[in-house]
Amino acid sequence: MDIFKDIIKVHKHPKRTRLITILHPQLKDYLLQYCDMREERGEKLTPESPLVVGRLRGNRIDEDRINEGVKRIGRKIGIHLDYGDTDEKFTTHNLRHYFTTSLKENGMKDDYIEDLRGDLRNRKSADGYYHIPVKRLKEEYFRCCVEYDIPDELVKI
Repeated sequence: MDIFKDIIKVHKHPKRTRLITILHPQLKDYLLQYCDMREERGEKLTPESPLVVGRLRGNRIDEDRINEGVKRIGRKIGIHLDYGDTDEKFTTHNLRHYFTTSLKENGMKDDYIEDLRGDLRNRKSADGYYHIPVKRLKEEYFRCCVEYDIPDELVKI
């Protein structure tokens, strides 16, 4: 993660071409607080350090734990039903839908959204060889990203 360049590096995945994502300005503030807390506990952070670690052992948190945390927040604010339909759940996958919808509603082009999500390009044209420069991707993201009203009680750092 290069928090000062507003970038998070993503692990390689067979379905992903872009191995970075842009860091939302509000998330950057929370991550800086979180990193400060980890360093206060004596942890030495490096660019290779895991982004999120467990409180007890300090190990990297897997995606199931992250998804459980997202669901817990959804339950707290009343938008997640464990046994509800897909549109009544609040999961990391639903966040991906929300991310896509909010950027599209704010005028971002589909190829930029696909690139930000890291979608694999299967185009059979010259577009498959074109890569959007990170600088341009960041400019477009910051133009289209949404400001969130996040209550302090939801964010325990």
